[in-house]
Amino acid sequence: MIRRIILIQGGGVGLDEEAAVRLVVPAAGVEVEWEVFPAGLAAMERGLPPLPPAMLEAVRGAGVALKTKLLNPPEGQETNFNVGLRRALGLFASVRPLRNLPGIPARFRDVDILLVREITEDLYAAGEHEIVPGVVQSIKVVTE
Repeated sequence: MIRRIILIQGGGVGLDEEAAVRLVVPAAGVEVEWEVFPAGLAAMERGLPPLPPAMLEAVRGAGVALKTKLLNPPEGQETNFNVGLRRALGLFASVRPLRNLPGIPARFRDVDILLVREITEDLYAAGEHEIVPGVVQSIKVVTE
């Protein structure tokens, strides 16, 4: 079965990450039809909005996406495209499965954990401001 996966390309080191993912995923036996969209600064450099509507619709339609870090615009513009993407898609949790892989030595055996982390507040909300040039303070707000 071929899976349609949206790849959100933020540029920079993300170009190397994309090349690696394109090798690893098929090697794992997964047949993929990639649909690549630039986002963040990579999209802006092509005259597109940082979070192109066509990309957001593709992610909603496919139900799955991989992304590289979305680079922010030049200094002087306060924004965080990674947070903007999470908000635009209504994402509220980061889900990370942790398991031992067969044949790979590990300190602990039989690890099978599902880590779910809320991403709408705390440091994930990107509440930051520059106190003085070169010093940025992150605000950590956590509700009960």
